[in-house]
Amino acid sequence: MRARIYAAYVHHAVDDARTLTNSVASAAELLLAHPERCAGLLARLAWPGRTSLASLAVLDEIGHVVCSNRSPETDLDASHRDYFQRTSTAADPVVAGPIRCRIAGRVGLPMAAPIRDERGGIRGAVVAVIDLGTPGSPEAVPGTGDDEYLTVTEAGVVVACQPGGRAWAGRSMAGSALLGALRSGGAVARVQGLDGRVRVYAWNRVDLPGGSAGALWAVAGVSPEPAALGLRRDLFRSFVWGLASLALAVGLAAGVARTGVTRPLERLVSATRALQRGDRGPLSALTESPGEFGYLASVLDELADVQETQLARIQTLAGRYRALVEKGPAAVFEIHRSLLAPDRWVLGYVSPQAESLVGVPGVKLRANPEVWQRCLPEPERRAAGRVLDRLASRGRPRAYEHRLLRPDGSVVWVHTRFLPVAAHGGRPSLLGVIVDVDRRKRAEEAAVTYARSLEESNRELERFAYVASHDLREPLRVVASYVQLLERRYGGRLDPPAREFIAFAVEGVRRMEAMIESLLEYSRVSTRGLPPEPVEAAACLAEARANLGRLIKESGARIEAGPLPRVRVDRQQLVRVFQNLLANAVRFRGDEAPRIRVEAGPRNGMWEFRVRDNGRGIPPERAEEVFLWFRRLGGAKGPAGAGMGLPICRRIVERHGGSTWIEPEPGGGTCVVFTLPRLGPEPETGSGT
Repeated sequence: MRARIYAAYVHHAVDDARTLTNSVASAAELLLAHPERCAGLLARLAWPGRTSLASLAVLDEIGHVVCSNRSPETDLDASHRDYFQRTSTAADPVVAGPIRCRIAGRVGLPMAAPIRDERGGIRGAVVAVIDLGTPGSPEAVPGTGDDEYLTVTEAGVVVACQPGGRAWAGRSMAGSALLGALRSGGAVARVQGLDGRVRVYAWNRVDLPGGSAGALWAVAGVSPEPAALGLRRDLFRSFVWGLASLALAVGLAAGVARTGVTRPLERLVSATRALQRGDRGPLSALTESPGEFGYLASVLDELADVQETQLARIQTLAGRYRALVEKGPAAVFEIHRSLLAPDRWVLGYVSPQAESLVGVPGVKLRANPEVWQRCLPEPERRAAGRVLDRLASRGRPRAYEHRLLRPDGSVVWVHTRFLPVAAHGGRPSLLGVIVDVDRRKRAEEAAVTYARSLEESNRELERFAYVASHDLREPLRVVASYVQLLERRYGGRLDPPAREFIAFAVEGVRRMEAMIESLLEYSRVSTRGLPPEPVEAAACLAEARANLGRLIKESGARIEAGPLPRVRVDRQQLVRVFQNLLANAVRFRGDEAPRIRVEAGPRNGMWEFRVRDNGRGIPPERAEEVFLWFRRLGGAKGPAGAGMGLPICRRIVERHGGSTWIEPEPGGGTCVVFTLPRLGPEPETGSGT
């Protein structure tokens, strides 16, 4: 009888904790946002009259204590506790083995209810520690001072014990005669108790919610002496009294729980569920209720105001971001692994721009993976799965340029940038941004085709110039030979005008031969040039000066040079550039002796060479004309050239990746500038001369 009464007390304590944790868990998601109010509310719910409750606490999703009824400390960590780890997969409250509560400082039975958001994800847990060994808790059970009351788990761990609760709570009964009797399957046994005294023990089983931790044994032990005296009378009286007490206790407990706790909690839970559906009416009505439930309703109502304000702001931002995505120039989509077929990728979101770009409605693109795969030409289609898998595994943004195939058979070039984002329900997910680059791609292809055509045309022109200049030289030699033969044989018979005509003809043939020779040299710049190699520009200048030694000596020219760099060029062609520029400076000199200055310096990653002179100069409007074929300026002193010196210089410089131009010189003279690529960051400048 006493075991049944004690079992009823244990069952009531467990059921009260289950109701309390479920009720708080239904509203705890709102309370997590305001932990300072949460602590006051938990203190009101765990009122002192609820002696079976050691502590009541709310944990966040990582197991840290947010608030509790007994302590303002929030740095307690329960992530390692078994009850917290099991809440992630539990639908109902779970009960674990007894623990020593760090908040209350007593041994108790933890019961945890999961806190879930509207998607079913874990936000935390509500934990109630049941103290079945609270002083005075089993005093409602009749007996003597020699009686012993215990609550024991199926594993044999003592949850509560009176008397001697602090000594035995949390300890194992392994090896004791009492534990052997409990596991024997009976209901009554005369064995030795925990304190070594022999008693008559009776026990009842109390099932825990959901069977998460099995069950408890509620054990009552009495001394055998009273049991031996008037056993029948005592049994009869105990049976009648116990039955009445049990009925009264159960009725009172149910009534009190129903009237004072269960009914208000049910109304609060119902109001909270209505609030989740967007209906605040039931919750507003509960704010006028007296006591802690009215206070809890007021707190929830205030939190609902905050949540509505935050939700309105989130909706405004979401609308703004959606407008940016759907009105912007780029197409956006989200793609993730299929839940049913993890080896396949499916589209989750497709912006309107993406639909218009591929020419397929977004509904069709999302419904069947084969639809969006058909938007890729065959080579891209075969590699799509491997590319997406590699992007998801590496977790870094990556961009590709590829083709899209429209339903009408047309192909469009796009630039797609993939960004790994948070997992979609635990599955890899990628965000894609597509930009139409078809016009640019077509223009690039056209430019490449045009460049190839132009390159082939240039090669044909070079071959034509070489062949033409080579074949024209033979007829000129014949003309020159016969004109000179005519002058030698009949020179004495011809009058002065006739001899002058012959001289003009010979001079014309020589000029024509010089022009053909220059044209042949111009065509050989690309066809007969040697591979570039590192050379000293100063050495090339010295060789050019040696080639023009007679001309320089006769003109009295003075040539100076600053430090010149080491460059990668065809040595003979650089010598030719310096030779042509020096010869022009000497031939187109003024009344004074020529003064020529050659210098170089770095500029924009290139070497910039400058050849200055004090000659007659070139008018600015003719600065570009002198680089055309056979264009000569008058006023040359000495034999006139063919007008191909500067064009050949520009041709050589452009072959090496540079450019050539003329800059005006203040006070007269000419400055010819040309550039050549630098070898590298190391010092490249040689000595001047």
